[in-house]
Amino acid sequence: MNCSGERLLGKADKSFSQPLRLANKIAQINKAETKVLSLILSIEISLY
Repeated sequence: MNCSGERLLGKADKSFSQPLRLANKIAQINKAETKVLSLILSIEISLY
């Protein structure tokens, strides 16, 4: 493959991986929130 083609593919790859990385971060945050919420819920249940 020629240089310009590879450069174009590299740019496309970067622009695709950006939203994917963001989605991954959001998924990790959501997972952490779920853990915290379930922890709070279990603490509240044990208090009653």
